[in-house]
Amino acid sequence: MIQETRETQILDAAEALLTRYGLRRVTMDDVAEAVGLSRPAVYQYFSSKSALITAALKRFHTRVQEQVETALAYDGPLSEQLKRAIMARDGLYLEQRLSSGQTPWYLNTTNSDIAKAFEAAQEDYQVMLRRHMFRGGVSAQSAKVAARMIISSSAGLMSMVSSQTEFSDDLDEFIALILNKVTPRGQSEATVADGFGDDAASRMVM
Repeated sequence: MIQETRETQILDAAEALLTRYGLRRVTMDDVAEAVGLSRPAVYQYFSSKSALITAALKRFHTRVQEQVETALAYDGPLSEQLKRAIMARDGLYLEQRLSSGQTPWYLNTTNSDIAKAFEAAQEDYQVMLRRHMFRGGVSAQSAKVAARMIISSSAGLMSMVSSQTEFSDDLDEFIALILNKVTPRGQSEATVADGFGDDAASRMVM
């Protein structure tokens, strides 16, 4: 329990420093000082800066994934569920980029460890979106295409907007456009949302 608590403290400090200063500027000495430990003591928990970054990435992406799952479980129309999911992930990315004026450390894909972690998280996110839409009555192929469109469109919006409000307003527009394409004719978005809950069907979309 003590080791788990200490690891958490080190990861908390590392994430705070990485968010503030970026990947290149943060050293193990910085992390040790922030936690109040010696550098050798930090190495007892994480064998290298790379190991520490990998652990911080895993924890960060797991936390975001849990927030996306919570957003998709929102009791409301599919459009609002999707918007909440996007805001839970990309909205967070945008908020940190705008507040710091730099690319968040967990998106610095020039680093191979970060690139691999982001690619894996991106795939998990896409699967979550397409399963969610499929369970609501969208065809498997349409759900797959729609999930890709959502991810690429959201990334494009993030690169162009200058505020969270602008991003949120634009999300409403493109989510409506996408759902208009993939919602079966004669079936309203509310009807699609009512179809959620078929776990057997959700496992078909992998």
